[in-house]
Amino acid sequence: MASSHAKSEPMDTSTSLETSDFNPVNLESDIIQLCLQFPNGVTDKILENSFRNVTIQQRVSALNRLLSLNKIDLLKSSTEQGTFLYRIRDTTNVSGSSITIGGGATDQMERVVYQLVKESGTLGIWMRDIRTKTKLSQTILNKTLKSLESKKLIKAVKSVHASKKKVYMLYEMTPDPSITGGTWYSDHEFEAEFVRVLNEQCARLLDEQLEESIRKFPNDPFLRRTSSFMSRQGSRLGYGLCCYVFRRRRHYCRLMFSLNYCSYRNYLLLILLCSIFIYYNSLRQTKNFDVTTEISNSNRIIYAVRTGSRFYQKRLVYLLQTWIPLVNKDTFFITDKLLPNISQDHTILTEKACGSDAHSMSNLCCKTAHDFLVFHHYISEYNWFCHFDDDQYVNVNKLNEYLSTLDSNKPYYIGRTSWPNALQRSKEPFPSPFWFATLGAGVCLSKQTIHLLKPYTQTTSDFVDGCIRENYHDDIYLGFLLSAYLNITLTKTDRFHSHLEKSFYSNKQTFLRTFTNQITFGFRTPDRYPYFLPQFYRSHLDPYRMRTLHCLLYTQINECQTKIHQHLFNSTK
Repeated sequence: MASSHAKSEPMDTSTSLETSDFNPVNLESDIIQLCLQFPNGVTDKILENSFRNVTIQQRVSALNRLLSLNKIDLLKSSTEQGTFLYRIRDTTNVSGSSITIGGGATDQMERVVYQLVKESGTLGIWMRDIRTKTKLSQTILNKTLKSLESKKLIKAVKSVHASKKKVYMLYEMTPDPSITGGTWYSDHEFEAEFVRVLNEQCARLLDEQLEESIRKFPNDPFLRRTSSFMSRQGSRLGYGLCCYVFRRRRHYCRLMFSLNYCSYRNYLLLILLCSIFIYYNSLRQTKNFDVTTEISNSNRIIYAVRTGSRFYQKRLVYLLQTWIPLVNKDTFFITDKLLPNISQDHTILTEKACGSDAHSMSNLCCKTAHDFLVFHHYISEYNWFCHFDDDQYVNVNKLNEYLSTLDSNKPYYIGRTSWPNALQRSKEPFPSPFWFATLGAGVCLSKQTIHLLKPYTQTTSDFVDGCIRENYHDDIYLGFLLSAYLNITLTKTDRFHSHLEKSFYSNKQTFLRTFTNQITFGFRTPDRYPYFLPQFYRSHLDPYRMRTLHCLLYTQINECQTKIHQHLFNSTK
C-alpha cells in the first residue's frame, strides 16, 4: 500500500512530460506506475496533481487508451460518493477465468456494474442498490445488465424473500442458501409436502418406540413410560416421555405439526426436536436395524429380477443397496452372466439359451421364460411369484401388505397397463381384445395362476415359440395366454409404476403426498425419477434418488436415521 506521504507528494513529471516534448507512451507508462503505487485505485484529483504539465485532453486520451487495452479498470469509489477510481486491471474473476469487456463508454459502465456484482459475492446485489451506487438511469442500467448476462458474466437469481425481484451475482457463483431457501425450498416455493413426509416418518418412529416399550413391559406402566429415559447428567433427552405425550395427545400433536397452526420457524424447530429424539434413541437401542435387515415374508413372495451384466453398474447396483437386501433370500436374478456380490444359487444364466443380451422380442421372451422355470421349481415354497426389472424400486412392505388381502389359491394376474385401451385382436383363434400388464412396472402371479400356466411355460421353447407364433412381446403374450387360454383377467393396480410413465414424477406435490403408499417405482434419466427429493447421498452415489427414497420409506434403518438426522440438522443451522 502507498504511504500517506506518497499521496500528498505527487511524483515529479516536469522533466519527462514537458508539454513541448509530450510522449503519449511515456504518459501511459507513468499512469500505470502511479496506479501500482495506489493498489486501491487513483482518483482524477491524484492524476491531476501528479501530471500538472499535461493537458486534460492528453490525460483523458491516455486513460481511454489504457482502458481500451484492458490495462486499467474504471471503478466507483465505495468511500467517496460520486468519485471514480482507476486501478490496475484484475485479469481474472473469482473462478480464474478471463473477463473480456471492451473499452468504449458503454463498456466502462459494464465494468463498474460488474465490479459491484463481483463484490456482492454469493449473496448477490439488488438492482436498486446497483442503481443507487452507480447513479445510472433505469434504462441504461437494464441495458448494461442485459449485456453482462448475454456474455455470461453475471446472472439474475430469484430470492425466496421477494419472488418478484432478482439479485445479481457472478455467473459461476452458487447462490447462498439464504437466497434460494436451501433444502426447504424448491423453485422458490416452500416444500410443505416434503416437510409433512419427514414429520410422518418422525411420528412413525415415535410410535414404534412406544410399542416396543409396551411389549417389553406389558404389566408395568411406570417402566413402560420411562424405559427410554436418559439421564440429565449426560445431557440426554427423555425420548420415552416424548412418545408418551405424543400418544396421549395425538390430536394436539397433529395440530402442532400442521403448517396451518405454526410459523415456518416453529415448524422447523419441531422437526429439529423430533430428529433429536430419534437420534439419541438410536444411540441407546440394544438391537438396531441395519441396511441388510430382512423383513418378514409372511406371504411367501418370490422376486425374479431381470437384468444383464451391462446394466450392473448403471442400474442393478442401486437395487442391491436398497430394497433387495430386505428380501435377499427370496430374490433371483435372470441375467446373461454371473454378477458381482450375487450368489450363484440365486442366479439364472440365460446367455446359452437366449444369446447375447439384447432388447429384441425373442431375447425378452426367452428371459421371461426363465422366470417361469424358477417359479415352477419353487412353487411349493411360495404363494406369490413376481417379476421386476432392474430399473425398478420395490416397496416390499407395501407389496406384502397388498398381497395379504388376496387369496393365492385363486388365479390372480396383477399389474399395470401401459395402454389406455385393451389390445385389439382379430386373429384366429380368440379374435377378441384383451388387457396385458407391462412387465416394466412389475407383475405378480398367484400360485394358482402358475399351476395353470405350466403347460405353456414348462420349458423355455414353449413360451418363446408362442411369442414368435403370435408375434407378441413377452408381456403382451403373457396377457394373451392368461386371457385367451385360461380366462384370467388382469387385476389392475395404479400402485405399480414403470419408467414409461411421464406423469408420475411431474407433479411433485402429488408424489410427496402419495409415494409412501406406492409399490413400485420406475427410474430413467433425465426426468423419470424423483429428482425433487433431497440428496441424502452425493449425486454420483445416488443418481436416481433411489437411496433417498429408500430412507424415507424405511426410517428404522440405522444408516437412514443418520442421513435424515444429518439432513435435518444441516438444513436448520
